[in-house]
Amino acid sequence: EKSFFICFSPFVLLCPKYIIIDARLQGAYTDIILAACGGNEGSNGNGESNGDVLKIGVIQLVKHDALDRAYQGFVDELANQGYVDGENIEIEYQVASNDQSNCLTIAESMVNDNKDLIFAIATPAAQAVASKTEDIPILVSAVTDPAASGLVESNDAPGRNVSGTS
Repeated sequence: EKSFFICFSPFVLLCPKYIIIDARLQGAYTDIILAACGGNEGSNGNGESNGDVLKIGVIQLVKHDALDRAYQGFVDELANQGYVDGENIEIEYQVASNDQSNCLTIAESMVNDNKDLIFAIATPAAQAVASKTEDIPILVSAVTDPAASGLVESNDAPGRNVSGTS
């Protein structure tokens, strides 16, 4: 099984099951993420549900324009692929108010709720989620150096349930 972690490329998609796709070539950004989370069982591949609703948790360290755009871009691309909050996916979005203890509390709640995917925005949010689960796929954004942060074994081969972009 191959695994990758690519930084600094807005065109590269990494799904939590360690598959890498160039979104310019495939156009299947969200389908691949959700397929890795079992979304292929809850969708026909066009975002149309067969009855299962995927639960996605989003934890963001603090309200900030750049971090807010990461969240909005994620939600917009989900919608572009036919995944709409309240219809075939359920998104729980929480902001930790720049408090690491809040990050841990939110992460634990999302893990206990057995989310299908957790999207962590900013290093402390990602570290909190990664400390709480080795099973739920974690997608990260706004993490400067995942390896130096202890999120992955190396940026070339994460070796665990964490993937994303920097």
